[in-house]
Amino acid sequence: MLGNRNRLGTRLDLSLKLGGPDGVYDLGVRANGSGVSASTQALPLKVDRTGPKITGPNPRILGSRTPIGTKRATSTQMRWTVSDKLSKVAWARLQRKKSDGTWVDVGAPSNTGAPITLKPGTTYKLRVKSKDTLGNSAASATLRARLVVFDSKNGAWRTRGTGWKQKPRRSAIGGSILKATGRTGSARITVSGKAVALVSPIGPTRGKLRVRIDDGRWEKIGLKAAKDADRRVVWSHKLPAGKHTISVQGVKGKSAIDALFVIQ
Repeated sequence: MLGNRNRLGTRLDLSLKLGGPDGVYDLGVRANGSGVSASTQALPLKVDRTGPKITGPNPRILGSRTPIGTKRATSTQMRWTVSDKLSKVAWARLQRKKSDGTWVDVGAPSNTGAPITLKPGTTYKLRVKSKDTLGNSAASATLRARLVVFDSKNGAWRTRGTGWKQKPRRSAIGGSILKATGRTGSARITVSGKAVALVSPIGPTRGKLRVRIDDGRWEKIGLKAAKDADRRVVWSHKLPAGKHTISVQGVKGKSAIDALFVIQ
């Protein structure tokens, strides 16, 4: 309650009730005095003490034939959404938790996502922090991300009687590939995680393969390119929670499987 008496002896009372939740409230001003009574039209008062709402981050391994280095480090896009009903979002950015417990920024601020390079065998603790134009801040739940590589020699691949054959290849991730010609049966592997990607060699003599998750729709993948190149991400996808079977079939020409990358 704020009060002030002017020269005429009239008192202006201003009442603010801020104990409720954030939102837009009607602000009324009323003046009472000896023989005088007046009130204004209600004015909207915005109360915002809460930071932006964050959904994510959610990982997806970058496709579009992204190259994989010999150390198997993988470019991954972390995606999120951020919104604020009462104020504008000032900024949002990805952060990584260091071993000493401090959070450090990763990449430039973005309201939609940022890339990060993941190395196999390392568990990353990631979050998104955001602030609105009033200075209210918020942070997402911590995401744990660990990159696991299933190369063509891994026993999790089931290929017996499918037409896929193991062939040594020094430039491949595990020193070999699964190769096939023409139509084949399904090379299968069952995994669990948040995102998955298929790595294959590409080149002018390569054909096509197709991939699906569980009993979902087949996706055709062309492996033809102007020049030969190894360790390329030719397909990537998000994974729902639980275990899922990834099936790969040769469709036309020469096709090959180098490895499957999974973010757990």
